[in-house]
Amino acid sequence: MLALDVGRLVGGGVRMLAWATAAERPGPAFATLEGDPLARIGDPAVYRVRVHNRGPEASRLEIVLRGESTDRRPAAFEARWTATLEPDGAADWWIRSRWQGDVEMLAERPAAAASPWLPYPAGRWTVAAHLHGPDGREHDRLVIGGAFSS
Repeated sequence: MLALDVGRLVGGGVRMLAWATAAERPGPAFATLEGDPLARIGDPAVYRVRVHNRGPEASRLEIVLRGESTDRRPAAFEARWTATLEPDGAADWWIRSRWQGDVEMLAERPAAAASPWLPYPAGRWTVAAHLHGPDGREHDRLVIGGAFSS
């Protein structure tokens, strides 16, 4: 058992070093994906996505933000939109959902809302952001997770 743990630790360290020393890829990439770690189905939850174009040319992108329950609950949402980022440009978007299939793109950063914290978690969730280029290939992906409260 200890050998397995040590093997996983060493493997993770090697992957981390390979990632840290790899040459920077020019072009668009996610800079931020954030949201409150607790959500209640039926109450609005807001997620922020920030994309940065590190490339020398403008990039037309498709961004997909998908929220899913990790424990087979019906709670889910999906937002898709396209954007063009200029060279060395960045853009932020705020998306609101009640985790009931609804999605609302907000024009500006929303006012801070009280967290729906309760001591009883009622499941887990993930939100994944996917960045697709004009060729349809996925260029980048970020995933965050949290818990539903009851």
